Amino acid sequence: MIGLQPMCGARGAALATMLVLVVGSPMVAAAQEIPREEYLRHLPLGLPRLVQQNPASADLALWGDPDDPAYRDVAPRDGIDDGRHANLLRLAVRFAPFLVQNTGDFPTDFRVYMENRDSFPLVVDTWETSGEEGVFRGTREVNFSALGGAACDAPPDGSAFQRAPLSTSDSALEDCKLLELMDRFTPGSGSSLSRDETLIRGEPALFDVLYFNFPGDGPGSWKASYRPEYEATPEERRASFPHSFVHPFLVEVAGDPGYELVLQYWFFYPSNDSGMDHEGDWEHMNVVVSPRSMVEGALTAETVRRILDGEIPPTDEAPDPLVIKRVDYYFHRFVMPLDFSSPNVYLPRDEWEREVRARPQERFREHEAWEAARYMAYEDDLERVINTHPFGYIGADNKGINQALEMPGPSNRDPHGTYPFPGRYSDVGPGGSTDQVPSYVDSREFLRDLRAGWEGLGPDFRGEEVLGLADPDRLTLLPDWERLVDLVRTEPEVRWRWGWMVLPLRWGFPATRSPFSGILENFDTGNVAPQGPAYNAGWNVTGASSGFELYEPHTIPSVFPLALQDNFRNDLGFLNLTIPTLFNLPPLDFLSRIAAYPFRLALERRDPVYYPKDGVPFRFVGVSSGVSVQTFADDFNALALNPRQYEQFVASFLAHYIVFADENTEVSGGADFMDTAVGTFFQVPFYVGGKFTSENTVRNTRTAFGTRIEFNNMPDYTYRAELNYWEYAGSVRYSLNDSRVQPFLKGGYGWAWYRLEDVQSGGLPFQTPESKWMGPGSVWPNVWHYGLGIELIPSKRVGELPGGLDLAFRLEFSRYSQELGLDLGQIPLGELEVLFPTLADVPGSERVHRNDFLLGITLSF
Repeated sequence: MIGLQPMCGARGAALATMLVLVVGSPMVAAAQEIPREEYLRHLPLGLPRLVQQNPASADLALWGDPDDPAYRDVAPRDGIDDGRHANLLRLAVRFAPFLVQNTGDFPTDFRVYMENRDSFPLVVDTWETSGEEGVFRGTREVNFSALGGAACDAPPDGSAFQRAPLSTSDSALEDCKLLELMDRFTPGSGSSLSRDETLIRGEPALFDVLYFNFPGDGPGSWKASYRPEYEATPEERRASFPHSFVHPFLVEVAGDPGYELVLQYWFFYPSNDSGMDHEGDWEHMNVVVSPRSMVEGALTAETVRRILDGEIPPTDEAPDPLVIKRVDYYFHRFVMPLDFSSPNVYLPRDEWEREVRARPQERFREHEAWEAARYMAYEDDLERVINTHPFGYIGADNKGINQALEMPGPSNRDPHGTYPFPGRYSDVGPGGSTDQVPSYVDSREFLRDLRAGWEGLGPDFRGEEVLGLADPDRLTLLPDWERLVDLVRTEPEVRWRWGWMVLPLRWGFPATRSPFSGILENFDTGNVAPQGPAYNAGWNVTGASSGFELYEPHTIPSVFPLALQDNFRNDLGFLNLTIPTLFNLPPLDFLSRIAAYPFRLALERRDPVYYPKDGVPFRFVGVSSGVSVQTFADDFNALALNPRQYEQFVASFLAHYIVFADENTEVSGGADFMDTAVGTFFQVPFYVGGKFTSENTVRNTRTAFGTRIEFNNMPDYTYRAELNYWEYAGSVRYSLNDSRVQPFLKGGYGWAWYRLEDVQSGGLPFQTPESKWMGPGSVWPNVWHYGLGIELIPSKRVGELPGGLDLAFRLEFSRYSQELGLDLGQIPLGELEVLFPTLADVPGSERVHRNDFLLGITLSF
């Protein structure tokens, strides 16, 4: 399989922190908006910065050249040449994704919220931040629903908000308010209102928070408002209700002279219900496009010009058609690229397979991603029809320790990242939590059904549906903000349609209560409404950036336990601390993973685990065997009195006494004996992280025991039996470090079954030489143990089988305690009084002990 370094200290610390919070935090019934007078402590105290246009986009006149006499920016008025707009929109349609819903949510056109209401305000809350605590000073509003009817008839002088403190239906007045915000918060105004008042001594430090407040105040009401908003939308606008805002841009390729043309699809969701809840959500994915013949290299400036001018048309009939070069999938703080050009999926299959075989794999099962890219690149199994629409999986079930803080009921089902495949994405959410993407769609099968008219393109308000965005009505082009900033200041209609893009506003109520909100003051811990696309660290960026870490995962079968929360369910809340947690303990971990795995394969469950390239525990599962040496306490001798053989035991002793004894016979001595038991064990350990291990152990040992009674004038009486002892032991082990020499502590429980065999006295076998099996009287364990030991791991290797196998040696000692399980209820008390001085000496259900010394060897991967 694979091995890497153990879980790093940072992740271990994060888990420890979360466990403390689980114990110390109050139970959260549902996330709700934090009261207006309190939310400031959750927000960073600073305005974000717009992300600049890439030099390549400007140098190659991506949006058209305003100095060109043919330049026209009329319909729509958006800073883009109308002819260039038409070509870019055709490109956006050709490469628009299909989104597989793992949630009832889907990206929407936020503008319908303004159109569906008489009032949809942009709220401006003002705070004084001079003291230790921010003081709320008041609210102003700009009614976006009223904009567009009339223009402001006065230059910005700061009076519009004083004339009408809250939103009105007066279009001109609302436009004046918006213009004043533009003058204050957008670049390059140069007016007196643009001064930074925080730099002036003696004036109060004022901080403005700008935001749209979408329907609902928490996960329950967010979910409930989705369908009503769609139904409130005029029928002619409903088809465009699902929507993407597309931002094309150009980047220079480092180390390879040339360019890449990127289509950045932005998705707006009115809410986000995951490990950290917040209102409003902007997500995105990148599609890098290229002529098929140039997919392995960079584009020349001339090729870029021909694409932008439509000389290389975005159609299948083009001599050198435009295809997908790479797709960047963004989720949370990560980006996961799926490269179609390396290895080149557009080569004939035999050439592609040779390239795959020659390519070194840097991650476990990396070839599966290459296969998936090639599968997505074609519509048909003969691989003759190229597919230009990437598939992305939206929504997931967030599984983290925070699940245990929720009340029972659906929760954390709607984190809105865009994922390349179904499966379990480890260590992507708060505190190292997991996102589980359960739905799977066969892209080729779906495309065949779509062409046959058997599939629709949504929208739908349930999971496991596919939303198609390849429709001009479902796409809006987003230019760079530099193309708009002067237009929004001078033209009322542009200001109404595009003012949202250049303002530092938050897309949702500023802060929502969430399990870990407020841990750090004035720091975004994931419960804060996001900024818009042009303020996002991913704007004009392909691949990793300062805000997105590269996610290059290993692909691991889901049979392996990687985290405590792997079995958590998103509808159990704090009840996850019951049965789902128990599934991490032996033997349930074995049954749910190993034993059930063939059935999951038969059902074609596609749920691999994606684990980050760095920080993977070096081993996941193993097999172990060796020698077990056990010493049983003398108390086990009482098993000679088992009901099935009790009468023969007494009869053999009396017969011996009657035959040899006389009136002078006396007992002169004697002793019990119990041989040391030597046997083998077989064990399947699961390694959870770097230090925790769950062990499933089966062992069988045999030992001879018995008694010898000596007399003064007759032969000794001897009783001998062999104890056949079977045991299943489930243990939880904690290693004190994660080095190659690991001392550890362990504890656990188990079930033991045993019987006496080859029972004899005086060398003659009993008429019934075997007792019945004795063991647990219920499903509750009848054996408990604790111990310590040390494990030596000479080397930790990385790679697929057999290269990733690790060999370890282990020496340990354990102390076992159990009830003897001897039922003497069928033996008359009078007979027991003959054998024992008092009834208190009669063995029964008291606990007996044994010691186990184990020497084992483990093969793990």
